[in-house]
Amino acid sequence: MNGDRTRKLLPWISTPLILAAFFGAWELYVRMTGVSDLVLPPPGRVAESLGQIVSDPETWEHARVTATETIAGFLIALVTGVAVGAVLGKVAW
Repeated sequence: MNGDRTRKLLPWISTPLILAAFFGAWELYVRMTGVSDLVLPPPGRVAESLGQIVSDPETWEHARVTATETIAGFLIALVTGVAVGAVLGKVAW
């Protein structure tokens, strides 16, 4: 019974630890090697930039337009595909 509990808890413990190790290694690598921010920015700067992008209302307007165009394209393709399929299904080959 204790083994089952450990198996269930392991992903909840190991996943955050692996992520923390990854971001820690990334930060350490950037600081130790002095690689340019243009090539590999540190994770803190990436998170800061992401926060700025997400908080900008213009980003959400562009996302809305993209989602609307994508859905419209799928609907046009759906209607066209069903219509062509119905016609082709009636044609004797």
